[in-house]
Amino acid sequence: MLHCLRAIATCGARGSAVVFDDVRRPSRIDLPRGALLGFLSRRYGAMGEPWLGYLDERALDAQMQALGYQSPDFLSAAQLARQFLDGEPIPARHPRFGQLIGGIVRARVGAALAKPSGATA
Repeated sequence: MLHCLRAIATCGARGSAVVFDDVRRPSRIDLPRGALLGFLSRRYGAMGEPWLGYLDERALDAQMQALGYQSPDFLSAAQLARQFLDGEPIPARHPRFGQLIGGIVRARVGAALAKPSGATA
């Protein structure tokens, strides 16, 4: 993942945004969520999309800033529901949605590593 983020930071125009979803590591006491994430990990791996790990917000923030991004925004499932579901709670038919995913990470390319528009290597 850091290879992709480095490439975007290096080639992207200043102000470009990168957005991706993340999953929080399940707690030791949340066995149902841990089991479901384990199942999904195996399922995605079988489809050729290996699940490489969980994100740590503090470490990711530091890594992205070192690559030249502005400090990333971490949007939780509850924040996403408020923004995209017009303030409605997460639908009852998806009761574990908010606990399953971590949310969305959004960061803009800063000036540190980004090339100005029209610059050539």
